[in-house]
Amino acid sequence: MRLGSFAKFGTSQLTRPLYIACSAFLLATIVLTTLVATGCSTASPGVRKFYLISLKYDTSSTGSGLLKGLSDAISSDHNGSNGTFASARVGYSGICIETSSPDGWSCGSQTAADVSGDPLQLRRVGEVYLKEIAYVLPLWVALALSSAAFLLVAANNIPLVRAPAATRQAAAAAASLAALLLLASMCLQKVTTEALEKLVASLTDGVVALHRGRAVVGFGWAAFGAALGAALCALLVAACELVAARAQAKAEELAAAAVDKASGGRVDLEQARSGYAAFAGEGGRKKLGKEGVSIAGNLVGKGLAALKK
Repeated sequence: MRLGSFAKFGTSQLTRPLYIACSAFLLATIVLTTLVATGCSTASPGVRKFYLISLKYDTSSTGSGLLKGLSDAISSDHNGSNGTFASARVGYSGICIETSSPDGWSCGSQTAADVSGDPLQLRRVGEVYLKEIAYVLPLWVALALSSAAFLLVAANNIPLVRAPAATRQAAAAAASLAALLLLASMCLQKVTTEALEKLVASLTDGVVALHRGRAVVGFGWAAFGAALGAALCALLVAACELVAARAQAKAEELAAAAVDKASGGRVDLEQARSGYAAFAGEGGRKKLGKEGVSIAGNLVGKGLAALKK
């Protein structure tokens, strides 16, 4: 085996399964992050399930003080042209309003404007939460980084094509940053929703019920886990190549020292390689490789043969 192909041969056998696993993890990250980031953008039953918080009135609780008459106000307000307010869901990409109208749900830009039965303006609370608290930018950046990492890994999976080492290092960096952004996004979402839940319960004395969306939590953490798996696979590939490169450099150093010692400093490593190629030929190299002759031994022997000429 030629010394120059040592690192490539050694790492290709190990990294191929890692490339496949990394591609699968990145694809899962892209799909899961997209579902979370586009929550409540349309009235589709599957999309509106991905909400951060849900707000609705609990008419069974009359509260105290100024809130005692809230149940009556909700029941008597039927002036809206789009039905009576039932609940509001806030996702990363929009708000979904449930009403008593035949349409039932309206989301995103099609959200019903004139809705009755909402004396505390829960829809307005949802809009403030969406614009000021639900920070979706980390998700979009993580999605872009995951997509870039997927393309870089795919470039390394093309048969008979040796992509530059920089592509594998960039893929590892992109996957790692995507995992960090997803982790930060999920932690921020947990802190803000828990704080808002306690605040709403305290201010409304139980009249307003706030629920956190389970789909966003589950799919969000799953996306982080997939991104973390992709990052680990990509980092392992980079680590394998680094170890192989160092092993190759060490082998080059030992072979050069052996050739220099055997020839008394009159033949260097490149000259020994040239002598080996001229002496053995293609068939001889294959035979020697099959017999397991060491790289340094081959170089020394053929270097001496070159000297005799």
